[in-house]
Amino acid sequence: MKQYDIKARQTIINGKFSKEHKEKIAKSMTNNPNNYMFNRSGKDHPNYSQQEVLCSNCNTLLKRPKYRLTKQKYFFCNINCESEYKKNITGKKHFNWKDRTVKTICKVCGKKLLRRKLTIEQSKYKVSFCSQKCSGAWQSDNLVGSKVYNWTGGYDGYYGESWKKQRRLALMRDNYTCQECGKTRKQLNKCPDVHHIIFFRKFGLSRHEEANRLSNLISLCASCHSKKHNQKKEK
Repeated sequence: MKQYDIKARQTIINGKFSKEHKEKIAKSMTNNPNNYMFNRSGKDHPNYSQQEVLCSNCNTLLKRPKYRLTKQKYFFCNINCESEYKKNITGKKHFNWKDRTVKTICKVCGKKLLRRKLTIEQSKYKVSFCSQKCSGAWQSDNLVGSKVYNWTGGYDGYYGESWKKQRRLALMRDNYTCQECGKTRKQLNKCPDVHHIIFFRKFGLSRHEEANRLSNLISLCASCHSKKHNQKKEK
């Protein structure tokens, strides 16, 4: 830059480089023997050679640089041709349909599904679901305890990894209704509590699956749940 009298910080006039500055830059580029690209123009440029190809949509003859032939499989005249062509290669007509789709089933309800192989491979848990509802049910049953990425050892009253699933199954079995007074979820404005008939502490965390078996669980409203605990304390 010193050789061509180009200042390191050139004054910009009205948001643009001055004409003098542009001329100096152009001169330094064209006269520099080390500037490989600027000294190769026209037929000497590495990308000058072109080859005739056909538009993939309308078969119009096109000219494209040779280096693009190895990178691209389809060529188009313009965006409209590309859009029109892609509209007709969806679903089973797509060239990757057979190779990339596999038959699978929903992990929760067993419904038969067609999914992209890549989607299943990139899935963290390698399972598929038919809906968000099934996905949520599976996650609430399986992503519990130490399997959850931010688990820090549980909390007071933690009933083991099997608790969430068994609690949901107990509520479904009891139709979300208190088994003592008969109040429904609609009347309570929330789900009833799920009570351990034999207290969980008698089993301990190491026997959580035994403590959380359905025969040891019952759905109760908060009032009936409190009465059950008070009755056991009196005994």
